[in-house]
Parts: sequence; C-alpha cells; structure tokens
Amino acid sequence: MNKKKNNGKFSSPDSIAIHKDFKPIFPIYVSPDESYVIFDSFKKDNFGDLDLYISFKTKNNNWGTPINMGAEINTELRERFPTVSPDGKYFFFMRHTPGQDFFWVSTDIIENLKTQNTRD
Repeated sequence: MNKKKNNGKFSSPDSIAIHKDFKPIFPIYVSPDESYVIFDSFKKDNFGDLDLYISFKTKNNNWGTPINMGAEINTELRERFPTVSPDGKYFFFMRHTPGQDFFWVSTDIIENLKTQNTRD
C-alpha cells in the first residue's frame, strides 16, 4: 500500500480487500504503518446499526479477520468515521446521535484488541 510521490504526484492507489464478509460503508482509517485498518460494517453480530471493526495485518501481509471493537466503542446506534490522532494516543469516531456526536478514547483499546487477537 505504500505510495510513492514523484514530481509532486502520487502513484496510482491500491485497492483494499479486507474480508469477503465485511463491506465498509463509510471511509476507513488505515494506520500510518499500515499494520491495521478500522472501518464500519453491518453484521448480524453487531451491537446495533453500524459497528466499528478493526483488522490487523497478518504475518503473511494479509488482513486478518475483522474484530468488532466491542461495547466500549459500539452501541445500538451507528458508529462511523474512525480516525487516530497524529500522535497515536487517541481514537476518535462519530456516533449517530441527534447531534452527530464525536467521541474519543485512548488507543489502548487498539493495543488490547491486538493482544487478544494474537492470543486467539
């Protein structure tokens, strides 16, 4: 996925195929080191409407099976628009409330999900 900039232009974009059973609806977040992606998707095991999932790169350089980010992030409402602060300390997302509220948590949640994923 590394894109090169040459003469002020980036090379052609790559497509991302995360998992055949998951179809992101809104823009996804790709970590700067490309070790994980966070995206929204509808699944029958969702907490509600649209949940946020994370997928980590495997040793074979493929995307691992997406993991629901859990009750700390997802609710019966629609969660979407994931992003991480430039310093990598905070995870931001929007929840579809009457005010379209934005929320933030420590990126420790990402590290915890990664640790759980490597144990399974």
